[in-house]
Amino acid sequence: MSDHYWSYDVDGGMQWHDTAEEAERAADDRLTIYRDEADSDGEWPDDVECICWGRVLGHVVETTGMTEEFSEVREWVDYHLAPVEETSERAVRLGCAGDGSPAGDLAAALDEVERLRLVVATLDEIRDEVLHGGPVMRTPNEVLDLIDRATAHLEDTHG
Repeated sequence: MSDHYWSYDVDGGMQWHDTAEEAERAADDRLTIYRDEADSDGEWPDDVECICWGRVLGHVVETTGMTEEFSEVREWVDYHLAPVEETSERAVRLGCAGDGSPAGDLAAALDEVERLRLVVATLDEIRDEVLHGGPVMRTPNEVLDLIDRATAHLEDTHG
């Protein structure tokens, strides 16, 4: 996974880097600019101590899924904090999922696979209730309606 490292200064803001060396070099380059400024006017800028660099330990990850409420299947979205290691297998670039980059495309595809897994799990649950005489909390028409909605979702998503 790239973008594991960052550098920051007040003028340049947050910058993402592939390696620790790149992040440190960027911070050092900003320090050189501040040093040149101090040499020219005799004073260091007040925000020179804000220059820093480091390693990304975690970030916010989108979580999506399907749920059933009042016999209606609904898609939901939430966010949670995740360590970088948890998402590295998904090749998610910080702030770039779904951006058209190969890593973003992969992240979007994996998110869609997760949504499809949830649809299948819901359909499996309904099938098991119907086939095994479990505690069916739905009428046959509600079951058929849920299946139709899940099928429509799949068709809308995948043509």
